[in-house]
Amino acid sequence: MGKPYFLGRPRRFGKSLFLSALNAYFLGKKELFEGLAIAGQGMDWTEYPVLYLDFNLEDYFTLSSFRYALDANLVGLEVRWGSDEREKTPALRLNGLIRRACKQTGRKVVVLVDEYDKPLIETMDNAKRNETVHPGFQPLLRSCICSFCALHNDTFSAIFLSRDN
Repeated sequence: MGKPYFLGRPRRFGKSLFLSALNAYFLGKKELFEGLAIAGQGMDWTEYPVLYLDFNLEDYFTLSSFRYALDANLVGLEVRWGSDEREKTPALRLNGLIRRACKQTGRKVVVLVDEYDKPLIETMDNAKRNETVHPGFQPLLRSCICSFCALHNDTFSAIFLSRDN
């Protein structure tokens, strides 16, 4: 607990489905696992705050499309956990969301990020898109991931990242 986990598996190998199952587990939805081995394992079905960011919903032909998808993910979470007008950048907003969710629930936060590398993969084979998307995408993604590192382990439980190999 308190550290990132990276899930790298071949395409079409169920990473998104697995993150959905983790989401349900950390939300304490035991009823979804009835009849499965995990239901009888004496698991702790404590509900944790989960921040689920899904980047599989957009086509990334421009940097603005990635910024829009990131913003849409963050706005959805801010509706649930609140926002702070002083948090201007995506990294600060994400950091604030984690802190607020932890404070409101008194529990560590689980962060699930699905398809974080989709903008890179979609532009890799197109030189023009590669020139416009990659230089802006990488620092933006790096700043968000570094915001996790700035948090103390008392704030979050785990971060699961999934990507296509």
